[in-house]
This record gives sequence, C-alpha cells and structure tokens, in this order.
Amino acid sequence: MNNQEISNILINLSPAKRVKFIRQKLLKQNQQTFCEDGIIRSGTLKSIEIERIKIGPKIAERLVHKLNLEGIICDPNLFLEQNAPCTIKIDSSKKELTGSSMSYLEEIRQKITQLTPIKFLLMNMHHKFLRNQHYSLMRLQKNI
Repeated sequence: MNNQEISNILINLSPAKRVKFIRQKLLKQNQQTFCEDGIIRSGTLKSIEIERIKIGPKIAERLVHKLNLEGIICDPNLFLEQNAPCTIKIDSSKKELTGSSMSYLEEIRQKITQLTPIKFLLMNMHHKFLRNQHYSLMRLQKNI
C-alpha cells in the first residue's frame, strides 16, 4: 500500500478510526504491543478507538511522537480534525533503528533492576570508612 492509497482510506475515517487503522493495518500491532513503551496508555487508546473520548491536542502530540518512533510521519491535525489532510509518510529506516533498540532497552532495564543503588553503596562505604577510622583512633590512644 503506497502513501496515496493510505491517504485515500484515512480521509473517509474519523480521527479515532484513523488511529485504529494505522495501528492495525500499517503497524500490525495490537493495543497491548502499541502501548508497551508507555507513550500512550492502554486505557487511553481503548477509549480513543471506541470514540469514548475525543482526541485532544496533548494526546495528538503523543500519538504523532509514538508513530514517528514507529516510522510513520504525520501531522497532529490528522487526529484532531475530521476534514484534516490525511498525508502520512512511511519511513522504514526509523523502524529498523527502533526495532532492534527495543530489545536492547529491555536488556538494560533488566540489568538496572539487578544493580545496587549508588547512594546506598556510597553510604555503606562511608560508614565502613568512619568505623575503621574510629577503631584506628582507639588503637592510637591505647598505645599512647
């Protein structure tokens, strides 16, 4: 499907249905996968797609940011106005970049959860240092 065909389909859809179409047909993602990174919350996406809530400027910006990361470049007005121009551009190079980085991000998250917090580590080292200094002073006083 080329950009013109996509635009022709989107022009006939409501802003909420545009989100759903892009997510399902272009990104081939379910709601859970689409919301994994936390840019758009799952409950928010569900409410948008069933048209329970109207897409506001803030959510439109988040959608555009999320789609940008997925390689779909579009304007926030696509989701704000029914009669907005429905021009989008698919940039496959971004998808290649973010696709592999998601697995690295998960690996980093797992490693971070295994680390000891630095503040705690420094406090512990400082406490041991002070304790050693105290004992050294006591030994010096005994020798005098």
